[in-house]
Amino acid sequence: MSFAVTFLSLHPSPTFAFTPSQRKFIKQSYPIQLLVLKMSESAATEETKPKCIPCESLDPSSLLTLEKAQEQLSNLKLWEATIGEDRIEKISRKFTAKNFQFAMDALNDIGKLAERENHHPDLHLTSYREVEIVIYTHSVGGVTENDLTLAKMLDDEVKVVYGPKWLKEHPDAKPSSK
Repeated sequence: MSFAVTFLSLHPSPTFAFTPSQRKFIKQSYPIQLLVLKMSESAATEETKPKCIPCESLDPSSLLTLEKAQEQLSNLKLWEATIGEDRIEKISRKFTAKNFQFAMDALNDIGKLAERENHHPDLHLTSYREVEIVIYTHSVGGVTENDLTLAKMLDDEVKVVYGPKWLKEHPDAKPSSK
């Protein structure tokens, strides 16, 4: 569990997340500067979500076979496992956004999530609204559990406004409320 702490004069918007032991130290060391000490709801829920594990801790034994990746993608209907031109196993998803702005909105949301997780897919935008997301763990050269976790997060958290024709052809896609 983490806590959000706000100080009086450290930064224009001085809110930082601390562990309970850090919080205790701060409370004891800086009682005058402490303005607000409260549990952050978002920090509490963040701990229960699946997270990508640091890539530095992965090695080639973390790689999934193409068959295993395809099996695990059965729950992620819009994704497919492939072998790229570079002979690296990857998972990918393609869609057509309603227009250029909706494609860019989706790419920006994907980018924010990727930064949060420190796991970055390859993103492609062609023909002004055709989007492709390609995921693999670059450090080990193939698909790992991290990639499947990221794909699920993208499906759950990124709202895409699809083109009507594409949406009709892909009934497994969730229509956006935008």
